[in-house]
Amino acid sequence: MITSSRARLGALTLTGVLSLALVAGCSGGSDGKQNAGEPSGAASSAAGGGAVPGGALSEKELAGLIVGAGDVKGFEVSEPGEGDLFGGSFEDVEVEGGEGCEALAEVVSGSAAGDAKAHVSRQATQERAEGAGEVPSLEDAMRLDVTMVTLATYEGDGARRAVRSVADAVESCTDGFTVTLPGQDPALYDEVVAEEGVAAEGADETVAFALTGAPVKEGGPASSVHGQAVRHGDNVVTYLTVNLGDMSDGKRYEVSAPVVAAQARKLG
Repeated sequence: MITSSRARLGALTLTGVLSLALVAGCSGGSDGKQNAGEPSGAASSAAGGGAVPGGALSEKELAGLIVGAGDVKGFEVSEPGEGDLFGGSFEDVEVEGGEGCEALAEVVSGSAAGDAKAHVSRQATQERAEGAGEVPSLEDAMRLDVTMVTLATYEGDGARRAVRSVADAVESCTDGFTVTLPGQDPALYDEVVAEEGVAAEGADETVAFALTGAPVKEGGPASSVHGQAVRHGDNVVTYLTVNLGDMSDGKRYEVSAPVVAAQARKLG
């Protein structure tokens, strides 16, 4: 039986049956573990070399640059529903744990990290391959990546500071943290693990992580959600991927690589 006994925060970034899940992590998620340290620079990046102009953009400009319908093969991209993103003030959010864990709370809530001028979000849901066969189990039916993508724009050195805040949080919040949204039960993450992340062509720097926590189903393995923050000049894209089927049986997964690749192409 799939439960929702611990977490509500992740539910804000998912729709339908995936909203049952919230929590983070597989204690066996040490594959790809690394020290957070400095955000890693992409080998292909060239500062100022992208197609997107420098400086903070408008929300309308961001809407034309974030992934949309038809941009990601094998995924349906749509605007998040009204209840899928946290629209309140983070001044009203309680975060307990290591220093700076608020940055991770921002990412998993679908908000922009740091002090963004504007941001927009989209949800990319993996499509099930067509074909005849036996009716899949509940876990197999939900073995699809759902990725929340948030594209934010910053003034001055705000984009660099936003990525740094996420990297610092990955280092200082290794023992986990608890987030309580107004009117919601606390969401507990037991561990934060640095990850290598997936390739983002042309990125200036990136930092990736897994959040680990309670099982999705009674008696099951610990579960995980995976996030990544990627800077392209004065803009930062944050990704949060959940695969409820893999979470329920402890299978390894990561941030949806096709989504990251498609978004990187949009940003040039």
